[in-house]
Amino acid sequence: MKIGILIKKAESGDIETIIKYLRYLVEEMALTGGHQVSTDESKWGGLYEDILKELSNQDHIYLLAKKAKPNLQPVGFVEARIKTLSLVFEPKRVLHIHSLFVDKTNRRVGIGRALLNSAIEWGQGLDYKEVE
Repeated sequence: MKIGILIKKAESGDIETIIKYLRYLVEEMALTGGHQVSTDESKWGGLYEDILKELSNQDHIYLLAKKAKPNLQPVGFVEARIKTLSLVFEPKRVLHIHSLFVDKTNRRVGIGRALLNSAIEWGQGLDYKEVE
């Protein structure tokens, strides 16, 4: 890849990095009018088990972007899942991009686009009809 980034499927050893980036993401969202971030650290600690469970779900994925040099340092992530619309909608499978984050010092060089494209490629084999 031209920008020197490796995109890989997250594993259990990556959960702390994912939680760190989720925290950065919601903190940035709060600065622009989003919901305030919980100060209850137990809420953040509880994410570990949730993410661990999601990592084993075939319809859910976390992908990490890592800089190829100097030492495969994580610089961002995307979380996506396949969900089925139902109830008042005609049932169809949708690729839902839940979270996308790139750290501030690595933005505007194509990492977010690479993460998004990788999530879409992952979902292509899962028979989704649209991306949201």
